[in-house]
Amino acid sequence: MSRKSSIQYNPKLTVKENAVLNNVSISGIYYYIRNHSINREDDRANNLIDKITHAIKNNPEASPFKISKITGLHLATVKKYWDYAESGEELKSEAMCSPYRKPSLKELECFFTTDKSAPSDLLRYEQFGKQILDPYCSTGVIADVMKASGYKVQASDIQDRGYGEIADFHKSDWELDKYDIVSVPPIDYNLFPTIMKCVEVAKSKVALLLPLDLIAGIERYNRLFDCYPPTKIYAYLEPISFYRNSVERIMSKKGYGWFIWNKKAEKGTTLTWIHNEQPITIAEPKDEESTTNEESIKGIIGAVIGDIVGSSHEFTEKVKNKDRFKLFGTANSFTDDTVMTVAVADALLKEKTFTQSLRDWGNTYPYAGYGRRFRKWLKNKPVATDSAGNGSAMRVSAVGFRAKSLEEALKLAKETATPSHNSKDAIKAAQCTAAAIFMANNGYTKTDIIEYIKKQFGYKIFDNEEDVVSFVTNPSNSKTELARVTMPVALSAFMQGDSFESVLRLAVYFGVDVDTTGAISSSISGAYFGIPRKIAEQAAYYLPKDILDVVNLFDGNNLPYNRITPKNIRRNGINTVIVYGANIDDSINAKGRYEARLHKKDRKGFPIRVVGTPIEILKEDVDKLIASVDENPEKLFYIFDVGINEPNRGVELMARLFEPLKDKDNVYLWKDFWDYYNSYEK
Repeated sequence: MSRKSSIQYNPKLTVKENAVLNNVSISGIYYYIRNHSINREDDRANNLIDKITHAIKNNPEASPFKISKITGLHLATVKKYWDYAESGEELKSEAMCSPYRKPSLKELECFFTTDKSAPSDLLRYEQFGKQILDPYCSTGVIADVMKASGYKVQASDIQDRGYGEIADFHKSDWELDKYDIVSVPPIDYNLFPTIMKCVEVAKSKVALLLPLDLIAGIERYNRLFDCYPPTKIYAYLEPISFYRNSVERIMSKKGYGWFIWNKKAEKGTTLTWIHNEQPITIAEPKDEESTTNEESIKGIIGAVIGDIVGSSHEFTEKVKNKDRFKLFGTANSFTDDTVMTVAVADALLKEKTFTQSLRDWGNTYPYAGYGRRFRKWLKNKPVATDSAGNGSAMRVSAVGFRAKSLEEALKLAKETATPSHNSKDAIKAAQCTAAAIFMANNGYTKTDIIEYIKKQFGYKIFDNEEDVVSFVTNPSNSKTELARVTMPVALSAFMQGDSFESVLRLAVYFGVDVDTTGAISSSISGAYFGIPRKIAEQAAYYLPKDILDVVNLFDGNNLPYNRITPKNIRRNGINTVIVYGANIDDSINAKGRYEARLHKKDRKGFPIRVVGTPIEILKEDVDKLIASVDENPEKLFYIFDVGINEPNRGVELMARLFEPLKDKDNVYLWKDFWDYYNSYEK
């Protein structure tokens, strides 16, 4: 038997004293401590309690200050363990986990929120008592989802994040047995004390979103899970999204899951695997009557919606469930499908040639995602114009709505295609799309539309998902940008869907040139079913003013122009001016984080020297920006989160400086600034 295996460890002795007692080296004692998951902090705490207890017994009338002098311990240490020493109890609770400590200012500066999908996932599996407490509410994502589901929510956070009351969960007196707790606690500090406090306060259930590696290791088991085992764990199969300071989207590298403690359940833990995808409700919760009477609209906004929703899935892994992906998010943007759709509509409105309108809009938005050949065509360079691509069909929807007869729709559709897509396949695709929209907008049944398309254009249209998948995976259909491949998929989505949203989800699910398939199928289904106005308004958020103006003028739907800076403007045009934060010599982050990412020779940036600069320089730059906005009404100024995370700056200061711009039609402001204006205007 080795000496290491026969060690008799005494927790009241130091490591060196244990080494001498057992006649082994100090490293041998540390080896024993590691392999037996001994918590030296627990031992140290109980030794301190013994020392204080002995001093109190010998000096029963002494104050904590006097005991501090006698023992040589810091007064704060004596006060910390005084109650244990007087009662003679061993430090049970602290032996289980690290004691609570107040987080540092640096720790509080950075916080993370999740998106609405996480609490929505939880509510698919768990129900809670009517009263909910979220003690780490951050910006209120969880609280809002719980409220929308009918729960009464008490929300708080140790820092003011713009939501709920300000309260340190560990230092506040919460009414016991009143709330169930649902929250996403910080994992870098006070995690074990937080779990214990939540279980102590909760009436019945606690649900915390935590990393799955938390359950690994004997030490964590001994310190926490032996006494506080979760009842259930819902483990995500995929990474989930977090937002640093509610702005920057980050995909979790760790696995995460919802840990459930049910105080009324029998001891034991069950594990359930779940997906982080879930049905997204676009509209705000309504009563039954208003839901059935939801306003619907029609127009080229249908193609725009399909393009924007499809854009975030264009070069990503195929969605696994058509009902469980998010329609709109930070990765979405309009693409060339939207720009060219607007170009055709603008030509019809202004009675100018399709060629000129396509080139004008394409050169205004040169980064929208065109193919190589089409980029040359936009620049009027020598290039073949017999493309067989799907671009002719993606842009033609305005024709279907403007034509007064089916014959006119076919004629105009050909005219929109021939400037750049003068091939039999491309012209056929444009005419088919325009004809389907015309028929859908004029009261034809779906059966009438499908039969006409099959007879007139000969496209295969499948009535089940399996046949579409088989068609797509056929090697002969690998070039998905071709009209002959895209059209059967888009038409099949329309065939199988029973609403505008279901058609859109099918188009994305099929995974074939997703933004274009979405634009084509949604332009037809929008004309047939109508488009929920709430979905259209969400899409409008992603559109620059000049594009939205044409959409509103053509459709007549008056979609709102909210002037909130989108988080994704990489496809914006040459009239875009990016307002970014810089330091004194405009060198920080290679001309600013956003400017470095988006700067092109045609797209200008406007630096605001906000990092480490005197307030006078900051105000000087803002004044220059205000003057530039007035001098350049044709430019669109996008102001990002300039200065809100810098020391001695913040939302309030920056919002006040930018306030003269909030009524300028060509200025987009960061959402935090609008929230600030709305808060005091109320």
